[in-house]
Amino acid sequence: MVTVKPQGKALAAHSPDRDRTIPAKATEGLAPPQSAPRPAPQPERDQPTETFAQNDSPALPLTEGQCASAVGLLKLFADETRIRIIALLLETGESNVQSLCQRLGQTQPAVSHHLALLKGANVIKMRRSGKHNFYRVAASPRVMVEQAMAPLYAMAEGTPDAAE
Repeated sequence: MVTVKPQGKALAAHSPDRDRTIPAKATEGLAPPQSAPRPAPQPERDQPTETFAQNDSPALPLTEGQCASAVGLLKLFADETRIRIIALLLETGESNVQSLCQRLGQTQPAVSHHLALLKGANVIKMRRSGKHNFYRVAASPRVMVEQAMAPLYAMAEGTPDAAE
């Protein structure tokens, strides 16, 4: 048996005997509270083994502007609704939002959103007639993609794999 003395005045005031007896088994294996030891720091696995100064890194074959332009255009064309809009405009030559909504089976706000993105990238042009906006494809989407990818095409022509 282990004798435990209560701590604090509130407990002592309510118990007639100030010492309580607790069986020894109840306290076995209990250690006083301590903070757990910290493990030794491990090296990061994903860190590069060597570092380069800014001017030591190799130059990229494309400028940031060329990369951003190509990525922006390809992201624009990576949406099914926008591809369908371009296809419909190529088929009809010109169309208004209401007509596109009916053909696409989508709401006016959704179609207008996609049209605004395409217009912002100069893929389509708009003309206003009364209360309606009419849209048409500004240039060939194929030409636009080829222009955006031209730096990569030029690089590929100089590689041995380009002949295949």
